[in-house]
Amino acid sequence: MNANKPRVLVVDDNRLNIKVLANALQNDYQVMAATKFEQTLAAVEGRHPPELILLDVMMPDMDGYEVCARLKAHPLARDIPIIFVTAKDGEMDEAKGFEAGAVDFLTKPISSVVVRSRVATQLKLRQQYEALERASDTIRRQNLRMEEELATGQRLQGSFLPDLPQDARFRLSAAIESALELSGDFYDAFWIDDQKLCLVVGDVSGKGVAAAIYMGMTRALIRSKASRLQNVSMIVTETNAQLATANEHCMFVTLFVGIVDFSRNTLTYSNAGHLPPILLRSGDAIELDDMHGPALGVVGFDYTASVVDLQPSDTLMIYTDGITEARSDSAEFYGRERLKQLVMSCAEDPAEMVRTVLNDVQTFAGAKRGADDITVMSLHCTGAVTPCHQFSLTRDQAQNGAFAVALGRFLEGTQLDDVDRRLAQILFDELINNVLMHGDHGDAELEISGGIEVEDDQLVVWVSDNGRPFDPTAVAQPDTDALLADREVGGLGIHLCRQLVDRMVYRWESGRNVISLIKRKEMAECSD
Repeated sequence: MNANKPRVLVVDDNRLNIKVLANALQNDYQVMAATKFEQTLAAVEGRHPPELILLDVMMPDMDGYEVCARLKAHPLARDIPIIFVTAKDGEMDEAKGFEAGAVDFLTKPISSVVVRSRVATQLKLRQQYEALERASDTIRRQNLRMEEELATGQRLQGSFLPDLPQDARFRLSAAIESALELSGDFYDAFWIDDQKLCLVVGDVSGKGVAAAIYMGMTRALIRSKASRLQNVSMIVTETNAQLATANEHCMFVTLFVGIVDFSRNTLTYSNAGHLPPILLRSGDAIELDDMHGPALGVVGFDYTASVVDLQPSDTLMIYTDGITEARSDSAEFYGRERLKQLVMSCAEDPAEMVRTVLNDVQTFAGAKRGADDITVMSLHCTGAVTPCHQFSLTRDQAQNGAFAVALGRFLEGTQLDDVDRRLAQILFDELINNVLMHGDHGDAELEISGGIEVEDDQLVVWVSDNGRPFDPTAVAQPDTDALLADREVGGLGIHLCRQLVDRMVYRWESGRNVISLIKRKEMAECSD
């Protein structure tokens, strides 16, 4: 047993369930086990307490909800993340679990891939929270080093800002101007899958260290929920549930979360007490003024969502109240109408829009600028169409040597240049071989499909199969420096793909594994 591995405690009165979870986690974690509350408490109070607890809801003497509540009341256990493992499926059970202090749910029958993913996510969230708490404590203890610590915090917070996704179907730009060294505003933009782009803008009450910590927690929670749920209202509802149960300082965050689905040309969004975004269309500035609930931090609220159809050349602008509540020297507010009139002149250029807004607010507020953080994000839909070429095959066809010839003909039909065609050939070979060697499809006939999407600035190669859920991107990279005899079998194909592309995306969709490899075309290189 590796003492450096994170410790996970499995609490279940059924030893078979314990064994299933232990088998799923034993390669990456130290797995501890308990069958009753007394053993759980002993583990928490021991020399090496668990860093995460997997807790069965159905316990014989004391149900999991009560066990969870007692642990959260214990000074040594209150900060340990607890994930419920349950066969139940109902909103009332989840609400009761979050109220007791759980951070997530796992539903039986257990999927090893899902277990490892959820455990890794919650441990990472805990590590990030503890890192921010340590930074906060250091600042409070060392007043003489305040400026140095705040500068460190500012650099750390700046690292939270994402590299904005780029795609032929849109242009995206965003910026934050902080009133103090640390900001309570934040934005995020990330792919949920190859067709769905998640946009987030939030504004935490207050400023400084406390707001920065709360901001970091909120952003991490949204990313965690979005990768699992892909449902805006549930993302916001579950994020709020966790923030509200640990809100001793009565903080709150106004939040806009939207998912742009390019396969349907829609925006599905939930607005939690945030200012209405502006949709610029055909010379009009339309406020998306549907409200779906209060600012996050309110216990027991279920958020809803709205859907808007998007058109080519639409522009969406999301912003925080540091813009509209900026005051001039004569105490006049900047206001929403002034903002709408301003952005209509630069609706098709998000980067120009962001610069224009920041500069205009600075000019308007003059010396009074700096009272509140400012965030602005702009997305412009280009209406670009992505050419797509697809194929499908059975196991026998994939194993038949004639398929290589057929694949060559398929690639010739895509009208790719020689460099991209050779790159696609290599990627398809490795991905299909990976499915044949490692895919577990049970008794079903294995079906594989693949395709290429060609965009102005990138090439997307994807392969899908009907096997059981398996995320090859989560597999540890092989030790290529080890002697051949000492290496574990497998993993080299995916390792090669990683070296050849800029991004790998896995998703489980409609009962199929889908892995997409994205390569920016101007960076594609292939030597003879």
